[in-house]
Amino acid sequence: MRAEMERLRKEMLDVRFGDQLKGKQGEIVADADDLVVRIKNGDEDELGVVLSEIGILMEEGFLVVGEGGSLIPALLNRLGSANCGNRVKIISALRSLAARGNDNKEKMASVDALSIIVRSLARCTEERREAVGLLLDISDILKVRQRLGRIKGSILMLVALQNGDDPCAKDDAGKLLHALSANTQNVLLMAEAGCFVPMMHHLREEFPALYLMNMIGRSATGSDMNKILMATAISRMLLTEQMKAVLGEGSIEPLVKMFTYGKLEAKQAALGAIRNLSTLAENTELLINCDVISPLFQVLFSVTSVLMTLREPAAALLSTLAKSELILHHRNVAQQILSLLNLLNPAIQLHLLHALNSIVSHSTAKRVRAKLRENGVMQLLQPFLTESNSEIRAVSLNLIFNLSKDSTQELTQQLGESNVNILIRIIFSSTSESEKAAAIGILSNLPVKDKKATEFLNKANLLPLVISLLGTSISSSSTPPTRKWLLENISGLLIRFTVPWDKKLQSTAVSQGVIGCLRKLLSDGSIIAKSRAATSLAQLSQNSLTLCKAKSPKWLCVSPSSETYCEVHNGHCTVKSTFCLCKAGIVSPLIQVLEGKEREADIEVLEALGTLMQDEMWERGSKVIEKASGVPALLRVLEEGNLKAQEKAIWMLERIFRLEIYREMYAGATQALLIDLTQRGDPILKPMIAKILAHLQLLQMQSSYFSDLKSISNPFSRRSLGLKLLCTWRRRRRFPSGEAAAAAAAAAAVPPSGEAAAFKLGFIGAGNLAESIARGVAKSSVLPPSSIRTAHRRPDRRAVFQSFGVRIFDSNAQVVDDSDVVIISVKPKSVRFLVLLFKHVLLELRPFFTEEKLLVSIAAGIKMKDLQEWSGQRRLIRVMPNTPSAVGQAASVMCMGEMATKKDEERVASLFSAIGRFPLNCSGSGPAYVYLAIEALADGGVAAGLPRDLALGLATQTVLGAAAMVGGTGKHPGQLKDEVTSPAGTTIAGIQELERGAFRGTLINAVVAATKRCRELSQT
Repeated sequence: MRAEMERLRKEMLDVRFGDQLKGKQGEIVADADDLVVRIKNGDEDELGVVLSEIGILMEEGFLVVGEGGSLIPALLNRLGSANCGNRVKIISALRSLAARGNDNKEKMASVDALSIIVRSLARCTEERREAVGLLLDISDILKVRQRLGRIKGSILMLVALQNGDDPCAKDDAGKLLHALSANTQNVLLMAEAGCFVPMMHHLREEFPALYLMNMIGRSATGSDMNKILMATAISRMLLTEQMKAVLGEGSIEPLVKMFTYGKLEAKQAALGAIRNLSTLAENTELLINCDVISPLFQVLFSVTSVLMTLREPAAALLSTLAKSELILHHRNVAQQILSLLNLLNPAIQLHLLHALNSIVSHSTAKRVRAKLRENGVMQLLQPFLTESNSEIRAVSLNLIFNLSKDSTQELTQQLGESNVNILIRIIFSSTSESEKAAAIGILSNLPVKDKKATEFLNKANLLPLVISLLGTSISSSSTPPTRKWLLENISGLLIRFTVPWDKKLQSTAVSQGVIGCLRKLLSDGSIIAKSRAATSLAQLSQNSLTLCKAKSPKWLCVSPSSETYCEVHNGHCTVKSTFCLCKAGIVSPLIQVLEGKEREADIEVLEALGTLMQDEMWERGSKVIEKASGVPALLRVLEEGNLKAQEKAIWMLERIFRLEIYREMYAGATQALLIDLTQRGDPILKPMIAKILAHLQLLQMQSSYFSDLKSISNPFSRRSLGLKLLCTWRRRRRFPSGEAAAAAAAAAAVPPSGEAAAFKLGFIGAGNLAESIARGVAKSSVLPPSSIRTAHRRPDRRAVFQSFGVRIFDSNAQVVDDSDVVIISVKPKSVRFLVLLFKHVLLELRPFFTEEKLLVSIAAGIKMKDLQEWSGQRRLIRVMPNTPSAVGQAASVMCMGEMATKKDEERVASLFSAIGRFPLNCSGSGPAYVYLAIEALADGGVAAGLPRDLALGLATQTVLGAAAMVGGTGKHPGQLKDEVTSPAGTTIAGIQELERGAFRGTLINAVVAATKRCRELSQT
């Protein structure tokens, strides 16, 4: 069977290839020469046929190894010119030939052959996949590994394939790169292409051999030279931040070891690589943690000529590392740098000065700065201030500026008069804006109270120059960082020339135009410049009132101009004579700073504005600040400012709200914010907030209430203590002197009797509904008028309640404090506002509700749980009366809270029974339906010919009489209807029309709809 199959196969091949497969003695072999000719000369179609034939022949074993090798040059030559499909077939054929032995692989190992294959790496996906597979197949040939890296673009394309999306090509490219990484040059090429793993592998090789060679003086091995090559390559690469991060993780530790233990060439290469990687902050931290600082100082302190060549790059690296606060973990690093300054050349000095400046600039380096000042750093730096090298001079000035930031009173002595003179000369003569800024900054850091320093600077005529410089700089259209720093430092220096204890110096500064410059800084300066400008203005304004009084023109024969009159200082002011902020137009710019988003200048601005509200000026100053929209700005500080700024803002608001006009204007905007601050703000704010709330008639209390509350954790104990304090204080203040006896006599005139004397009724809200209930209660003698109390600001509403004996208090807090039953009867314009108003009122009064008080709400749409949450009270009752309460005919319903007692129910029932029936299962909207019925009856009368007034009177009396019959007889309404309905009479005719119009069904639906709506409102 097998022999027959073999015979049949040979016959088929003979039919397919004919004489091409006839060899000697009839054996079947391939005619390689014919195939080569066809590969070279055939068109694309013919080439495709030939490649298919080659595939079959190799698969069937008819292509002899030696003859197959002769096809390789022809295939490689045609690979460059064939189409994509044929190129894939060619590479596939080459892979098959490569698999037949190393001889074929050797024929593909020439540079030309490899170049042709490499070009396929940049073509279509399938071709790339086959090409990288072919290269991997032949990479076991040494020549291939040696030559492939030298072919331009080969490594780059392989790295790209390794990072690509084709998993097969990705895997083969990775294996091929790994095979090529044995060659150092290939590793460097891979690193240039962004593949750093092989490079880091070379660097991470162990170092003991290198260390021993260093000790015994032997020359480096090939492996060590590879490390040097790798480090040198890193030092010369143009790396992105991402590349630095990748290299840093795997190479910093071996590079530091190489720098520490290696010989000169290794140290030099490692140092260059480390410098290139150190510009990334993460790598800086890695370097410091690997203790690169110690070998750096070894190099810097070295006196051997071999290592001296490394001093400058070592100093440059130290300058970079000093930007990280981690460098402060190395003790005495700043002192070591300082000791090197005078020993080295200018280039190295510049790097070390930069390093020292970075170190002392760190926020956590306060102790370092103090130590350096103690060790005389100012005097050591003096020669650098006169250095001809402008870079060294500039960084030295910056260094002294940073050293002087948190200086003590000894700074003037530490700096020395000679250095001060040098700084003044720099300000006068330097053309560098940064040098001027640093010099002015140093002088601004001198203690303000050092009068000798101020006198020295004044004698040097520095003030006019600085003001001129400020005017020139601030008028510029652009503000680069250096100019911004200059303006900030000038504004800081001006604080010295505007100190309040030297009016003569202030006058000199003002005469030079300082106030105009300060005003400009408030508008255009940075937030730091604004803060410092505000400090100077506050110092000037402190003396304005005194100067205004002292400048009284008694000797003049004519009165001064009305234009100079100042409403705040109540005298005649000018900018130059009294430094008046109002006349200088400074108030609005100050307030605009508070209105901004940045909060760093709040305290200084508030101090400046506060000078207008001191002592006798507070009322006039309050008006000026309010006029300039100061109140909203102060409220913004309360919301967003720090504690110190909040204290000052509250101090100012307390004075402003002493004036009734501003209490009325801003009460709504202020109340919620102040209450929130009371609950959530710092306890230190509470006493002053209490005063403001008292002005707003929200809280009549002493400041001690808030301070006593801090020490009590139990809320009920806190509430009780607060009420005790409040009650004591209010008893003293409730009546002005002279009225207490009359009030006591009035109270004694009403003898206590039964339940009426048992509780006091208070109304929060003195509107019409409260009036109806209060009148009904008093008229029916449920309570005497003297047991009813309310509060209202409007005199007309107060007069209404006083007319029938109700006691009027100044605030709602007093009403709650002096009542046993409190009815909340506020009536807003909308349901949404109802909820907000109720919440606001109850939150304000929450501290005054105790367990002994009953809270009654007569508002629809407010849920019981909300009432409990806002008031903190669980002893609650909800009542829904309707408008006939005004005539004593109300119908009311009641809902009991979880802590309400039977006695509470009885009390509320007695109160609301005085204005109608209680309780009734009737909607509070019912009167509206009856009003419609009365209106319809009257309209019917008019339609029948009756005059309007007569028709309305008859309709009203009809409804009133019918209601009286239902209430008086106790009969069912249906029975009363039947009694007045005669057969075939007029009444039944009218009822028939009402039934046709679904009168009863419509009323039923109206009640159901109203109930549903009430429930909906209670959920909003």
